[in-house]
Amino acid sequence: ENYEYKSIEEVEIGEIPFQPIPVVNGQTDSLDGETHTEVEIVQGEGVDRLLLEMEEEIEVYWETTKVLQAPVYAGEQVGYIRYTIGEDILREDKIITADNIEEIDFFWCFMKVLEKYVL
Repeated sequence: ENYEYKSIEEVEIGEIPFQPIPVVNGQTDSLDGETHTEVEIVQGEGVDRLLLEMEEEIEVYWETTKVLQAPVYAGEQVGYIRYTIGEDILREDKIITADNIEEIDFFWCFMKVLEKYVL
């Protein structure tokens, strides 16, 4: 009577871990453009559902990188989402980059100037 099944999937995370991350010195479509990478969640190993006392709650903690430096490659870990009860970690998911973003270099700058003034 004093227990119920609780699932990690039911825990409210919010939107913050899923926000795009700005990338400094990343190539864009224009000289003055800003770039960012989308993020994806990769589910980690661990418990998905367990029997808890009624007053016990699954807590969620997360951390992500605020800004990245180019180059950025898809699949790089930039944070985590950790599900816990007290000190016990139930599961830790990875937050990874979804995009490849090359670093601004001389050739990219040269081509953007050509596009703007010649082509």
